[in-house]
Amino acid sequence: MKVEPCSLDISLTFKIKLKTGFFKTQPYDLILGKGQIILTPLEDNYDRCLVINGEDLQAIWIIIRNVSAELEIMTATNSYIASFTDHTYLEEVSIVLAKEFGRKVILQDEF
Repeated sequence: MKVEPCSLDISLTFKIKLKTGFFKTQPYDLILGKGQIILTPLEDNYDRCLVINGEDLQAIWIIIRNVSAELEIMTATNSYIASFTDHTYLEEVSIVLAKEFGRKVILQDEF
């Protein structure tokens, strides 16, 4: 994972709330494509992105509950936990992640 200016040409963007502290979340764009996941803050530090390359990923969990869904992105050095702000695109996110990262994507349905 590295932090760099947000100037990459990536195709799909989804809104999430990334856990940034014990009781704190912040709005982020989750950008998917070209073998990368890019997390772009929409508030503080808006000029920096977290870029996670596919080879750095250990697993991506999508946990679907009755009225919510959670995303956990695990690398060797960090774990990023987020919730989706709009659940209508969960299927699209799941398909894109599976195409980009294959067996590293794990769907868990907790209905």
